[in-house]
Amino acid sequence: MRRLGTPIRWLAGSSLVRSLRFRLILLVLLASLPSLVLLFLTASQQREVAIDAGEEEAQRLVVLAVDNLRTNAEQVEFALRTLALRPELQNSSSCTQFLQTLPSGSSDPVEPLARPGADEFRIENATIRAVAVVDNDGSVICRDQPTDGDRLDDDDALVVRRSLTTDQVSLGNVRADPEGGGLIVTYAHPIPPEGSESRAIVATLEVAALAAFTRVAGLPEDAFVTIFDSEGVLQQRYPAAPEQVGHSMEGTPVVDMMIGQNPDPENVPDDLDVDGEAYIYATEDLWYSGSTDATARGFVMVAFPERVIVQRASEKFNENLGKLAIAGVVALIAAWIGADLFVARDGETRKAMIRDLYHAFSAGSLEELDDILGPSYIDHTPNPGQAQGPDGLKQNVAAFRAAFPDGEILPRELLADRDKVVARVTLTGTHLADYFGMRPSGRPVTADGVETFRFDDGMVVESWSLFGELRPLQEPKVVAPEQPVKSSGLMSRMFRRRKPLETESSSANAG
Repeated sequence: MRRLGTPIRWLAGSSLVRSLRFRLILLVLLASLPSLVLLFLTASQQREVAIDAGEEEAQRLVVLAVDNLRTNAEQVEFALRTLALRPELQNSSSCTQFLQTLPSGSSDPVEPLARPGADEFRIENATIRAVAVVDNDGSVICRDQPTDGDRLDDDDALVVRRSLTTDQVSLGNVRADPEGGGLIVTYAHPIPPEGSESRAIVATLEVAALAAFTRVAGLPEDAFVTIFDSEGVLQQRYPAAPEQVGHSMEGTPVVDMMIGQNPDPENVPDDLDVDGEAYIYATEDLWYSGSTDATARGFVMVAFPERVIVQRASEKFNENLGKLAIAGVVALIAAWIGADLFVARDGETRKAMIRDLYHAFSAGSLEELDDILGPSYIDHTPNPGQAQGPDGLKQNVAAFRAAFPDGEILPRELLADRDKVVARVTLTGTHLADYFGMRPSGRPVTADGVETFRFDDGMVVESWSLFGELRPLQEPKVVAPEQPVKSSGLMSRMFRRRKPLETESSSANAG
């Protein structure tokens, strides 16, 4: 602490710290500090308000997304349920012919409406990739387009068995299409049996409902929407990321909480971290209507980048910070210039006080000194026998008035610099009495001197004097005014050469 205190004391006592300019600048900085603190507090509040508004918007959009997806799923279920009742599906030949009339992604968007069955299988935001009728073991009975193989793959066969077991619509996981690269999902619905054979109609769709929703919803920049199932496996994502579909999202706190791996909501952070960037999110359960299968449950998550949500608040903060910085710079410049003005004005005030001090010598008004001299005043060049402090200077004034009844001390020049005033003065008066050991001469005398005064808190606290010897005051010589020279007239100028000749002639005559 002692080592630290030494430079602090040195700094506090330095001329820079004690200068008026430094104090004014420090005052401006201290005055700006509350505004700066208030600016940061306001920016923090605006950021919190923006985040709260972002969370509300995310919750609103996730509910709309769930409703949109559920509506889309209901359309598919309704279409499959309606098609399952068509008698054409009971016969293999008529089944194939009927399925080929259904609209597909490569068909004209207007022409399919005129085909048989088109009205029953019109689904918004979805493109039919394949439709087939299969039996219980996944063998294809008929399909809408010729293809290699008479059996479904294992994933689709599992969807069929689940549909026939529950006697209702069943759907598989959303997955990446190995051929087209888009996202596809398989639906299955049982066909009312004729006899003992169980059949189901299976439709593979390329889903676009999520993309259509996000375009209508107007998500912020870099936002995303995901759907994951009850096991935490990613089913859909927008913007599309087919390479991520089918991968587990377990380990993400919010996903673990939704699928029941982390039942404590307090352990779930308020934001979502994706690749080192914070996201504001909201989640909602997605239950597909008409299905009691546990795998038909999913979860929808809408996430916004926090930087986008707080962008307006950050821009407002930067704008206000810029304005405060400009105001601070202007205030500092004003303080810098104002210091010079104050110093100049303060210097004039101090010089006026020194004039009043000399007026006390000239007029003998000791009461003026009480407003000029500080209590701790020190005269570093006192006269012999002079008392200390302000009383000593008052004693000096009284002795001066006694020795020089008509005496004056006239300031010829006053210079003010920082806390000091330097005075060049002239003492005049008739020396009629003893003045601190100097015997009176009875004659007018004069002396020149230089005195320095130091101020503190607006009062004189120190002084130094240097006077020359008293010398007789010489009377100024009276010089007679010069007589005006009369200008010669015209005649004189004309005969100015003759006059000297006449003078010479007169001198010769005189000789």
